Parts: sequence; structure tokens; C-alpha cells
Amino acid sequence: MSFLAVVGGLGMALLAQPPAGGPPAPGGPGGGAARGGGAPAAPVAPTNAPASTAQITALARFNTENAALVTAVNNARAAITPASLAQPANPADVQAKVSALATAELALATARAGWIAGMQAGADKLNDGQLTALKNSAATAGGGRGGGFTQSEPLNYADMTGFVRIFDGKTLNGWVGDDQWFVDEESISTKGGRGTTYIIFTGQKFKNFEMKLEFKIVNGANTGIQYRSRLTGGGRGGRGGHDPDNQAAYNAVMAQARGGPAATQAMTAAQPAAAPTPAGGPGGGFGGRGGANPYDIGGYQVDIGGRNQGQLYEQDGRGIVVYPGEVGILEPGLTGTRHYIVGKLPGTPPQDNPGEWNHVHLIANGSTLVHITNDQLSTVSVDNDPAYAAREGFIALQIEGGGQLWFKNIYVKELP
Repeated sequence: MSFLAVVGGLGMALLAQPPAGGPPAPGGPGGGAARGGGAPAAPVAPTNAPASTAQITALARFNTENAALVTAVNNARAAITPASLAQPANPADVQAKVSALATAELALATARAGWIAGMQAGADKLNDGQLTALKNSAATAGGGRGGGFTQSEPLNYADMTGFVRIFDGKTLNGWVGDDQWFVDEESISTKGGRGTTYIIFTGQKFKNFEMKLEFKIVNGANTGIQYRSRLTGGGRGGRGGHDPDNQAAYNAVMAQARGGPAATQAMTAAQPAAAPTPAGGPGGGFGGRGGANPYDIGGYQVDIGGRNQGQLYEQDGRGIVVYPGEVGILEPGLTGTRHYIVGKLPGTPPQDNPGEWNHVHLIANGSTLVHITNDQLSTVSVDNDPAYAAREGFIALQIEGGGQLWFKNIYVKELP
């Protein structure tokens, strides 16, 4: 009997064995656009090395003695999805569930390491093929065949139940920006070239919601999707989307939205001709980078493009706060990266496909922020810092520098 057959025959899902000569078996929790799941099973190097009676006995004992640890990992994984999408949001519960998963996985990993160390120190040590099989099986950690775990269904991007379209594909009605933005290919588009600029959806501010849209970028365009963001008026040194809107910028943008002059004209008319330009900020005038800019935005951003795809960036605030492939918790008083990394998402963080249509699914529910790119999880963030966390604000699209981009099929669903 081969070692792989022994592992599979015990039915404890230490290993998801692929059919001989075929593709690897489907992964455990987290395959596809997983929410809170684990990694897909890695391909296993086949081996026909026979398992000795002692090895069979030892493996059976390990599976029996550690079945509770496997179950704990599966239950902890399953608990994250409903906790992160609970309505109303409960950030403390999400953090507790993430911590419970880390504890459960550490306990199982410690048990496995101890068992392998014991085997390798004895006369019935495992050969290279057997060790490879066990190493690959760690990706499923009990979530594969026979482990008693029912995988959560992945999010379906095509399901638009409850979503409302906020861009009609023909006009910029409801959107306000400078003249760099236009409609092309039934999309909101821009060629950039004038530094950083935004186009803002003025129909309403959003608090808890899901957002879906498609994007295409060429020539290295640097772009992003702002949410729960505020109008800064061109000022800098703020706290992301946490602070109130710059009142002068808000008045100018909303006047343009009602059919008035461009916000830049409204802003210029509102400024005393002889008065110096004060620093930007809540209730202040216009200043900062590039001077007065009524379209300037601060707040959360889904970064788009290249190696930064899907990361959580905070414009006019903490900068890059959670990198692609991370699960992060932002706490008060942190310096440097300003967050704790409580986990790494399985696999390589998803990237966009330049020159092709890609899609983003964003979930903002309470303090939990989820970014999904092309059906793959990019980042999960829990913002517990009351000095910066934003709970409501504008949605906007951004370009920084040159290149060209398109956004289309923009939908939002409000959550309680």
C-alpha cells in the first residue's frame, strides 16, 4: 500500500490527493472568490513508496488524537464569513473570529510539526515523497475530502440582486469633475496628464454598502476607487475620510452638480480676491498640493493597477495601510505601517490585466473593508482607529498622472 493511499484511506483529509496523471483536486475553503476560507490544494508529487505498518499506525494515531484540532480549524474558518458580513457590523466579533482562527491553525501546525519531528527521529522516518505529500496537504488543513467541512459558496459577481446603477453609460449625470473626464465606450474615461484628479458621484454619500464595477487601464495609468471619502479642497495633512468636508469645496461641487458653473469657477468666485489662501482642511479655504482644488478627495481607496492592485490606500491620511494579500487590523496609536497583520491570504495577490476589462467588488460594512479583484480576495481590513476610521462619505474615481482608463457598469447596493 502506498503512503498516499494510507493518508486518503484514513479519511481525515490531511491530503487532497489528485487522480493519477490528472489535475490536482479542488482545494478546501477559499477556492475561487473565497470569503474567509483557506488555500486551494497544491499539486502533490505522486509517490509509490510503501507505507510500513509502523507508519500506518502512527498516522492513524495522529489523525485520531488530533481530530478535534482539525475540526477547530474548519469551524474557525467557517465562522469568519458570517461575522465579517453581519448586519449590523460587529468589529469586535470579527477580530475575535480572526484571532480564533490564528490560534486554531497554530495549534494544528504545532501538533503536525511535533508528530513529524518524532517520526523523523525514529526508525520509521518518512521518505522525501511522503514528506512532500504531508507538506502539500497543509494547505487544506482538514478542509478537503472527508474532513466534515462544508465550504462556503464563493461570492457571485454576476449576482446584482439589490444593486442600483449609478452611472448610466451615456452621460456624466450625477458625477462632477474637471474637463479631463468624459464618456467613451459607455464608460467614464480620462487620459489624465494634469496630476491627480477625481470625478465624484454626488447623488449621495454611502455608509455601509457593496460596490461592483469594471475597469480597463492602458499606458500605465495609476488609478483608484475612493469610498467613504471627503472633499478636502486641495488641503493636506488630514485624516483620510474621517474629517468633515471642506465646506467651500462642498458648496462648489454641489453647485456644479445642480447645473451651475464648474466648481473651479464657483470656488474662485467665493474666494476674496485679496485674501491669502489658507491651509486646506475642515471649514478652511483651499490650499495644499496644487493649490485650490474643489475636486480633491481624502479617504479610503481601492488601489488599482500592477503590484498595488486591491490594496487599501488612504488618500490624505495614513497612505498605504494594508498591502495586497494581507488581512490587517488598524488600531489606535500605531506608527509606521499603522496596522497589525493577522494573516496572509493564500496564493499570489491578484493583479489586473492591462488593456483588458477587469472587475472589482468592494464591501464596506461597519469597520470591515473587503477588496476583491477578478473574483480573488485582495485585502481584508478592520479599521478600529477612531482618529481615522471613516463611516460614511463620497464615492469617486481617480487618476494620477498619465495613461488612460475606463470605468463602466458601476453598481452599488446599500447595506443596513
